[in-house]
Amino acid sequence: MTGVEFRLSTSKLPDGTYVCRLLVIARRGELPESISENLTTWWLGLAQKQTSENGVALLDCMIATSDEFTMNEYLSSVLLDDRFLGEDYDVA
Repeated sequence: MTGVEFRLSTSKLPDGTYVCRLLVIARRGELPESISENLTTWWLGLAQKQTSENGVALLDCMIATSDEFTMNEYLSSVLLDDRFLGEDYDVA
């Protein structure tokens, strides 16, 4: 099974808008195409729901192997893990 790491890259533009990009890092080879397609469709669905009023713009998600990401992309992003799921999340 392919190890996958999800990270969020954010930056603030001069007008105060935040731009966000989902980084999907396949750590043990290529991510299967079906999974890549589903993640891209899900992320684009979120992007379509965004409005300019909320001050957040979602850029296309970036799906690649760990060899294809730069160290800068990695270090300037935040790991998305179970800390972001909330207290009511049930792992079982």
